[in-house]
Amino acid sequence: MNAEGLEETKSKILETVPNAEVLFITADVTNEKAVKGYVNETVEKFGRIDAFFNNAGIEGKQNLTEKYGSDDIQARICMTSLQILA
Repeated sequence: MNAEGLEETKSKILETVPNAEVLFITADVTNEKAVKGYVNETVEKFGRIDAFFNNAGIEGKQNLTEKYGSDDIQARICMTSLQILA
């Protein structure tokens, strides 16, 4: 994600719903401190959390599953699992 894209999305939301409160936070969902940080920031701004949209991924080579090394597989499983739990 890039700041320009986030601002464009925010503008579109506010065009549709002018009184909307919008908060975009980018964080590494594999980093527990970062997750706690965005949870705390959200609660501070809105008082509660109704839902999250966690969109995480790992950049890198594209391959057939059998061609990934065990480190690659483990990293993807960890990131995906933590994203769900976050």
